Amino acid sequence: MFDLLPGEKVIVGIRKHWLVFFLETIGLFIAAAVPVILLPFYSDFFSETVTSLGVDRFQNLAVFLVAGWFLLMLVTFFVMLTGYYLDILIVTNERLIDVDQLMLFSRDITTAPLEKIEDVKVQTLGILATIFKFGNINIQTAAEEREMLIKGLRYPEYARDVIMKAYEENKARKL
Repeated sequence: MFDLLPGEKVIVGIRKHWLVFFLETIGLFIAAAVPVILLPFYSDFFSETVTSLGVDRFQNLAVFLVAGWFLLMLVTFFVMLTGYYLDILIVTNERLIDVDQLMLFSRDITTAPLEKIEDVKVQTLGILATIFKFGNINIQTAAEEREMLIKGLRYPEYARDVIMKAYEENKARKL
């Protein structure tokens, strides 16, 4: 994915909170349950098709379509899981690296040297975010990429503290 610079050490890697992933995928589980819930109504809805084609053909078609739907939901879930796993904020003793997995085979990697950091802002929005300790972190830099926004980060206050400590240590080392 990326190479570390000579003498660079990873301090911490922070991912999104598991609840953020759960909330993103809850719609997938609901969508997967829809064919099972509607299964008893299929034969009534397609009663003319059942009588002209025969019950066996309709049942085979219904099983095929439901299995295809489950397969689509399962593949979508694993694509989302891969995105969750590969989205990470890495703090090193030299820079910040934000790896944002956009799709299955595309990612956006943003780096910012620690000496270019100007401000680190933490947002905790809502009761769930407060209870489960996740939120957004907004890092303002003087680099080309002026702003790094990481949403749904686990323990954003801890991330801010680690970033600021690494910034101070880097600043002291450069003097």
